[in-house]
Amino acid sequence: MFIVKRGNGEVEYYDHSEAFESSMTVDLRELSHASYHDQTTSLNWKIGWNFYNRLQQQAKVNFKDMKLAESILLEHDDVLDPVTNKPFTTVMWPATKQTKTVPLLKELPNNSLKDLQFWMYDPVTGQAVIVCENIEYRITDAKDLMRFGENDIKLLEKKNSDQK
Repeated sequence: MFIVKRGNGEVEYYDHSEAFESSMTVDLRELSHASYHDQTTSLNWKIGWNFYNRLQQQAKVNFKDMKLAESILLEHDDVLDPVTNKPFTTVMWPATKQTKTVPLLKELPNNSLKDLQFWMYDPVTGQAVIVCENIEYRITDAKDLMRFGENDIKLLEKKNSDQK
């Protein structure tokens, strides 16, 4: 699964690299300039890295080897732009093939954060980092907090008010 965190904080999920071909050139160009972070320990980690490198190579040739979505221009003859006095134009594009259902991360036992030392925002990865005595948790999407138990959420809330 590919996870894209946009500059505005919105998180998108894609099942496979081919799903990105439903994107437009401008979106893929933005992704090709974004930093790449892989938090997995899987032996298949090269899949994501290879895709990222392919995206950067394709950006150099304007994605000529990829079939991408195209925008549609709709001209409204009955609505005139008051400045140019020309028909108003709307640009539309098809929806991307994002994953419709996102799997939740494995639930952790309640009190998993009992050794919580601190938490912080990592601006490089766009993730919240929760540091405990022997483990570090990285939160990409707010939904990831659902894996923690009630006591852990209360502890994070208390730590947040203590850090202010």
